[in-house]
Amino acid sequence: MSIRTLTVVSKEPGSGTFFTTMGLMEILKRHFGRVAYFKPIVAEGRDDDITAMLAIFQMAERYDEAAGVPVTTVQKMVAEGRQNELYETIIGRYERLKDRYDFVLCQGMNDLRLRELIDFDLNIAVAKNLAAPVVGVVDAYGKAQAQVSEEVSMWQISLKEEGIDPFAFIINRADDKTACALDARKPFADTPCFVIPYDETLDRPTVMDLLDIAGGELLHLKDRRTLERTIHKPLIAAMHPEHFLDYFQKGDLVVVPGDRSDIFTTLLAANRLPGFPVASAVIVGGKGRIDPNIMAMIEADADFQTALIAMPFDTMEIVRRAQQSRARITPRHKRKIDRALGLFTEYVDAGLIEERIRSEKIDVTTPTMFLHRIFAKAAADLKKIVLPESDDERILRAAEAVNHRKIADIVLLGKPDAVKNRAAMLGIDLEGIEILDPDATGWREDFVQTFYELRKAKGITRQQAEDVMNNITYFATMMVYKGYADAMVSGATHTTRETVRPALQIIKTKPGIDIVSSVFFMCLDTKVLVYGDCAI
Repeated sequence: MSIRTLTVVSKEPGSGTFFTTMGLMEILKRHFGRVAYFKPIVAEGRDDDITAMLAIFQMAERYDEAAGVPVTTVQKMVAEGRQNELYETIIGRYERLKDRYDFVLCQGMNDLRLRELIDFDLNIAVAKNLAAPVVGVVDAYGKAQAQVSEEVSMWQISLKEEGIDPFAFIINRADDKTACALDARKPFADTPCFVIPYDETLDRPTVMDLLDIAGGELLHLKDRRTLERTIHKPLIAAMHPEHFLDYFQKGDLVVVPGDRSDIFTTLLAANRLPGFPVASAVIVGGKGRIDPNIMAMIEADADFQTALIAMPFDTMEIVRRAQQSRARITPRHKRKIDRALGLFTEYVDAGLIEERIRSEKIDVTTPTMFLHRIFAKAAADLKKIVLPESDDERILRAAEAVNHRKIADIVLLGKPDAVKNRAAMLGIDLEGIEILDPDATGWREDFVQTFYELRKAKGITRQQAEDVMNNITYFATMMVYKGYADAMVSGATHTTRETVRPALQIIKTKPGIDIVSSVFFMCLDTKVLVYGDCAI
C-alpha cells in the first residue's frame, strides 16, 4: 500500500519543523490533487502554524479540520492516564481528513510548553498511532558534525524500536563545515538524509515582526512590502553623522531621536548613493517630533522607501523590544516564504522523496499542482533568463522571487550601479543575480554585424543595424540567438509588438514552419486549459 501520510517531528524548539513541513507540502502538491495539513497537538486559541499553512498554500481545508487537540487538554488527559482516549480522539480527526484527501501531511508540536508538559515522545506515539512514517528534523546550529551524526543515529534506533519507519531526516541550519563533513561521510545510508545550510535571513525578524510586538505609528510608508525587510541589528544613532556611518550596516534598524535632523538627512543621502547601506526601518523614539521641513524632504523623496515609525519609548526600550522580536514565517512574509521554499528545493532531493512515497496517479490537476510542477521542472533544469527591463519595480521583485526559489538563473540588463541602487531603495535583494551592462560586454560590434547580415536582404543598412542594437530588447534577443541566454522575458514596459518583433527578425521560425502563435493558461478549479493565438 502506498504512503498516504507523513509526520514531521523535531526534538528541539526552533529547529525548523514548520519550514520542513512547508517544503514537503510544496513537493506533495505537485502530485496529489487533494493534500490536507494536520497538526495533532495545537496551541491554545489560534495555532499560528495552521493559520499560516492554510493561507500560504491556499488550501480549501478549514482551520478546525486541520486542528487536533489543544495542548492544555493533552496535558490533562496525560496526567489522568487517558493516553488511549487522547490517541483515539486524534485518530478520529485524522481519519476524517484521510477519507476526503489523497494525502495528509502532519506536523508534530514542538515548543517549550510541550517539553515541560509531556516530552517529545508524545509526538512519536501519535505518529505511531497514525501509522505515519516520520520525517525527523535535526537542528545543527552550533553543533559539530559528530554530535549531529550521533543524534540522527539515535533517532534511527529509537524510531525502529517503536516500529516506526524513519522516512527521511532533515539536518537544518548547518554551518558550512558541518554540512561538508556530513555530505562527505554519507553516514545514514538506511534513511535519506538532507543537509540544509544555515540561512541568516530566515533567522532574522522583520520590521513587521517588531511592529507586532512593540506597536508604533507609521509616519512614512510608501510600500507595505518594505515592512518585510529583515533586521540586521538595532543601531542607536546617538553620534555625529560621520561616526554614525562608520557603524551603519545594511539592514540595521536605526533608532534616532526626532530632533536629530542631521541623521535624517544623512539617511536620505545614503539611500541615494551607491555603496552606502539602506536601513531596514527608522524608529523615532521618545516624544520628540521630526522637524516639518525634514519630514517634507522625506515625503518628497520618491526613492526613500524605508519605513519611518514612531514609538513612545526611550531608545533602550526600543532596542530591548527589537531584540525580543523573533523570526517568523506567516502569510504576510512573502519574501521569506520564497526564500525558504527555494532553500528547501535546492538541498532536498524531491525526486527521491516522490519515489519513496510511490503515490498513485491522480487525474485531477489543480492550479496549485500545475504551478508547483512548473517550479519543480524549472528547478531541475535551470535556464538562464535575460530580463531587459531592469528599471521596472515588478521585474526586480520577480527577479528576487525567482532567485530565492532557485527556478532560473537571472540576468538583468542595465548599469549595475543604477540597478543595485534602485533595488536597495526598494529593499530588494539581488545577491546572486547577474547584472550585465550591454556597453561593457564587448558583444555590441558582433551583434550589429550579425543583425546586419540577417536583415541586409530586407534593405537594412549597417548604420541602421547599429541603431537597432541600441534597443535593449533587440540586444536581449540577440543574446538568446547567440546562446548567451536560454530565453528572454519582456513586456512589462514594452508592448507585445516591441517584444515579439525582435524575435521574428532575429530568431525566426524553424525551417519549414511559417506560423507563429502564442498560448496562455487558464487555471480552473480542477483543470488547466491552454488557449492559443490570443495575443499574436
